[in-house]
Amino acid sequence: METKLCAFCDFPLTEANRSKEHLIPNALGGLKKVSNFICRRCNNDFGGKWDSALAGQLNQLAVLFGIVRARGPVPAEIVETVNGDRFRLNADGFMTPADPSFIKEPVEGGLSIRMVARSMDEARSMIDGLKRRYPQLDVDVVMQGLRWESHYVSDSLKMSLDLGGQAACSSVIKSVMCLASACGVDARKCDAARKFAMSAEECDRCFGYFYSRDLIACRPANPIFHCVAIRGSRNSRQLIGYAEYYGFQRMVIRLSSDYEGPDLAACYAIDPISGEELSIEVDLYLSREELEATCRAETAVPGEAELALRTALFAGLKRVSDREMRRVVDKAVNDAFAVLSASGLESATADQLADLAFDNMLPYLVHRISKREPSDP
Repeated sequence: METKLCAFCDFPLTEANRSKEHLIPNALGGLKKVSNFICRRCNNDFGGKWDSALAGQLNQLAVLFGIVRARGPVPAEIVETVNGDRFRLNADGFMTPADPSFIKEPVEGGLSIRMVARSMDEARSMIDGLKRRYPQLDVDVVMQGLRWESHYVSDSLKMSLDLGGQAACSSVIKSVMCLASACGVDARKCDAARKFAMSAEECDRCFGYFYSRDLIACRPANPIFHCVAIRGSRNSRQLIGYAEYYGFQRMVIRLSSDYEGPDLAACYAIDPISGEELSIEVDLYLSREELEATCRAETAVPGEAELALRTALFAGLKRVSDREMRRVVDKAVNDAFAVLSASGLESATADQLADLAFDNMLPYLVHRISKREPSDP
């Protein structure tokens, strides 16, 4: 049996050094793994460099959509409002202040300190620090006097994505090469893509962002998905790849311009929120001239990339809004039952329950009325 080589370092793959590679990076919600593609060392090196760069660029969307990863939650994202206030957007959809703060004000006979912390543990640590400076401070009394405050941010958030760079683009190329390997294409046949990914500095681009037409046949109603696809043509001698993340980052990759293998086509797609595998068809019938123009960034259509991104962002904001509505309703009902139970009422009328739940939901309803809900762009 022929010994397979690592796609990047050319070392023979053995039981001792082979690893399983996520077809789509797990940091983006990818689940499916492919064997006999890459060695463990390259997987660790390029995962730490390439995949981390791509995940960092798309982290705002991962937080918005609550992507579940095998290696811990999605990192929180620091966001800023149009008025300059900074918050930490967490994977659970909640925002906390970006940093803890102290406000000291002299008062008659002493000093007033207003403290803002993001958790009880952080508050305890801050109070312990104050204790060292003010020994007379009773930590337990202060802790008992703490209270949670929550409110809705009234200002709009500023969000932007900076895409590109060799490391992040090499991660995309790696995913497409991984699919080609799963279809029996040796990595060394992906000569153009492999050369770019392995170059110490950016060389001739073998890819381009593609928005001049939609390559997804019958694009799903749910705009959020990931997919990678390949098409090999013996007649045109082209091996072409395609990758799309969150329904907006769309890249065409020239894997090889001298392909000699059989005709083939394959696609793998996933809903990164639910993990469900999707059936999607990608039309990768590009002429050699169109592919080369794409790699030279000559096929851009003004406004199309922005429209695709806006669609993804609106979908993310809509999901956050729906998640918050469910949380508020559940909490309001549970709190209403708790109040009735504490009052000694064994049963309650629907009106009593509704009145209590409404009071708990009022801050959310006021916020909802004051802010227009996201709609399709």
